[in-house]
Formats: sequence, structure tokens, C-alpha cells
Amino acid sequence: MIQIKKISKPQVAEAIAIAYEGDSDILNKYHIRKFNEYQHAVFSTMLLVEEVSHAEKLSYYKVMYETRVIGYVIVFQEFLYSFGINIKYRKPTILRDFWLKIKSILGEKFVSILYENNSRAIDWLKKCGMKEVKQDKETHTVLLTTN
Repeated sequence: MIQIKKISKPQVAEAIAIAYEGDSDILNKYHIRKFNEYQHAVFSTMLLVEEVSHAEKLSYYKVMYETRVIGYVIVFQEFLYSFGINIKYRKPTILRDFWLKIKSILGEKFVSILYENNSRAIDWLKKCGMKEVKQDKETHTVLLTTN
């Protein structure tokens, strides 16, 4: 059973680390750039979070499976900003429940912008029903929406 619990910004780094741990593909293919160690990817993500938090009021969540933290979600307004689940827990039933929890936070109508190289996350959001509405070649990002 998946639960999502609100946490503070200082607590989200640990949840991001858990989400990235053991996932060599995120280090080599899907992050903003390549990293040798997942801790460096966590640090990079936290820098981006810090930057956005100056302009937007972010909400941070840890994702739990039973009693174990397995990932994180970061949102603002109707915007899915960042998310991840540890590779060991990316099973169809867990991912389905994770999606339902994201929707319980954001509602039925929201958007997400991901870097175009993050095709794995883009494909998952599309599988969940989001539609790609715009690619920005200048910023190398893809805009997805639920409607």
C-alpha cells in the first residue's frame, strides 16, 4: 500500500536519494546531465529545487510503501515538479497507486515539464494518461498535461 506524507524541504533530499539509489540509468541517461554517483544527482536536483523554491511555494512529499520510504513528489499549484520511486519498487501495482496519490494531491488537471532526455518519465506520464502538448527546443523540455 502506497502512502504519501507531507515533509519539509530539508527532509526531501533523503527521499530523493532513496528514489535514485541503485538506478544507474538515471545517472547516465535521464537526469539533467550524467553523474558518476547518485549523491551528485541528488545534489543537482536539490539545487534546482532550491532555485524554484524562491519563485514558487513548493510542497514536498515522501512516498512510502508499507513503512519504508521509497521515493518523493514535489509539487506547486497545479504543477507536478519532480517525482521518483526507487527502482526496486517500480512494479505495476505500486506505480498505479503512486499515480493515484499524485492525482489526490494535484487533482485531475495539472501539468508537468520534464527535460526531453528523461524519456522514461515522459513515457510513464503518457501511459498514465498525460498528453505531450509542447516541446521547447531552446530549453530541451517537454510540457505534458492531464487535459
